[in-house]
Amino acid sequence: MISIAAVLALAALGGCGDGEEEPGAGREGAGPLVRYGRSGGIAGVNEQLIVQPDGRATLTAGVDSNPVEFRLSEAELNSLRGSFDEAGFAELYPDYRASTPGADFFQYEIAYGGHTVLTETEAGPPELEPVIAALDRIVGQHYP
Repeated sequence: MISIAAVLALAALGGCGDGEEEPGAGREGAGPLVRYGRSGGIAGVNEQLIVQPDGRATLTAGVDSNPVEFRLSEAELNSLRGSFDEAGFAELYPDYRASTPGADFFQYEIAYGGHTVLTETEAGPPELEPVIAALDRIVGQHYP
């Protein structure tokens, strides 16, 4: 006979996920607004930026990879959202690769509004350039 405690424990576990929500998915505050990763290049960089809908942000980059936490202003958040909207981000293909591989290319993974785009140097569409520039600006301002 199965005890009530066992049934409740199984029910609780059934609702557990991996803790990773799609950026911008669901209601405000339910998950990150933006996830941005840039890796590669000659120096072999690895930068990860996560921006929450309320402007809280975490950047992991640099030699020691200690996370840096900061907050974007409402104006910065609105500008960032505008970059994604102007790019028609939700309509972009999920994967853009360079026709000729380059050992010093950067690889980008950008997630916003439940949509993820992978691209690399010289491969993304022109619409994506302002988005990458805006995210790189944020990274540059808060680089550890």
